Amino acid sequence: MKERRKKTVLLITNLYPSLRHPEYGVFVKNTEEMLKKNGCRVIHAAVKKRKGRILKLLSYVKCYAYALLTGLLFHVDVIYAHYISHTIFPVRVIKKNRRNVIAVGNAHGEDICQDGTRYEKNYEKAVQALKLLDYMIVPSSYYKAYLCQNYRYPEKQIFIFPSGGVNEQCFFPQDRYICRKKIGFCSDKIYIGFVSRLVEGKGWDTFLNAAALFCSALMWRGISISS
Repeated sequence: MKERRKKTVLLITNLYPSLRHPEYGVFVKNTEEMLKKNGCRVIHAAVKKRKGRILKLLSYVKCYAYALLTGLLFHVDVIYAHYISHTIFPVRVIKKNRRNVIAVGNAHGEDICQDGTRYEKNYEKAVQALKLLDYMIVPSSYYKAYLCQNYRYPEKQIFIFPSGGVNEQCFFPQDRYICRKKIGFCSDKIYIGFVSRLVEGKGWDTFLNAAALFCSALMWRGISISS
């Protein structure tokens, strides 16, 4: 029996971990590993985190050049673009010349959800990018609804997938009473936790501000706040 050919995925992303910044865009790396485990051949063209405008510009030039060379000179089945507003250029060129290539975009937030004038340029890029993308992947049902309502993107072409998936070695169901006893928490209280990177915009500061506002009321009800 003839062996089935592996699908080749060209991953274009402006978020990817490096030795100096191993946490930056790690969910993109995790997604790449998932694709490989499911039988795909993945080639990535990535912009890694750099300090200074010149180094950042050079990193983008290198990423775009590699993406274009790979997409135009070699066989690629799927283009998988992360942060769609920043990867539109190579996607547009490849799609124009390779019409059979399937283009998939992965939205993260700022690239489709606008917050004042800061993201106006991203919005314009996103509108153009969405015209080229055959499918969209979003991290939640909220973003799916947002994409449908604000961009009129077809609902049947949107798929929900948490960014990089959920690490089941860290997050999995356990008996709450056994866990409380193990870490020394009281068994008669309700505990609310919040897991986040300590990076601006990730929501941890909003959680702390909300906790500060309602702390006295929550404590009165026997609820503790921890991080």
